[in-house]
Amino acid sequence: MDLDKIFKKINEESNKETVKIAKLVLDYCNNNKIDITNLKLLKLLYFINIEYLIKTKGKPIFKEEFLAWRHGPVLLSVYDYFKYGIIYPNKNDVEKIKLEFNQLTLSTINEVLKKLAKVEACELVEKSHEDYSPWYKVYHANKDKNGICESPISHCDIFNYYKDT
Repeated sequence: MDLDKIFKKINEESNKETVKIAKLVLDYCNNNKIDITNLKLLKLLYFINIEYLIKTKGKPIFKEEFLAWRHGPVLLSVYDYFKYGIIYPNKNDVEKIKLEFNQLTLSTINEVLKKLAKVEACELVEKSHEDYSPWYKVYHANKDKNGICESPISHCDIFNYYKDT
């Protein structure tokens, strides 16, 4: 793949809602001096989606479904965008991104980050791996002999599991 194609792909990915919300998470962590990895970012996005599903009675914050990977739920677009390292957004980008989302979305992101951003990635993985959780059911039903699974976790299953918590 030549350099032009790589930059074009990165630009396309950066315009996805998932990556934009990931950038808001990264900005929050950067401003609050909280360490973050791709793994932790993906788990925080999962818990943001759960909270949003609960508040909206089943409407997901992301169109893209999470995949049930070995270390928990993954948004493929975010994984791909940040797989070579975390790239913190600049302030102008963050302000533009914030204008694209409604107050419910922004407040949900902030609420979840206040509760979970300081939690270690391994604890977030464990929390997403609860027995019989949506991730657990999809992963254990679809993993191959090497533990590989790329099956989607439906937003409906996530909502139904967490709605009464």
